[in-house]
Amino acid sequence: MELGFGSRPNFSGMFETNRDENWPIEWRGRVIKGRFVPSAAIVRVRARFDDSGVSSLFVYRLRGNGTSCLVDRNASTNAQARAIADASALAGDCSNWEDVQNR
Repeated sequence: MELGFGSRPNFSGMFETNRDENWPIEWRGRVIKGRFVPSAAIVRVRARFDDSGVSSLFVYRLRGNGTSCLVDRNASTNAQARAIADASALAGDCSNWEDVQNR
């Protein structure tokens, strides 16, 4: 699976994962002047050959330059993923995280 967010083409590498199309993407952000401005996305994925039903939450931070970075791939609960997403928005950049660059 290749996955990235933003207006510039980018992706987070090749992970051996599957994503159920019924799992929504959760957008995190703020309402500014009556308009929702996203700052992060949370995506649920499952290991490609894992039949146990166990899934993980991947958290992406959206950057101002139109790219994104993967800030966490091990969140186990929705609340944990939301806290990570909201904290990454306050960090201001992705310098401490794995960059998701144009490939």
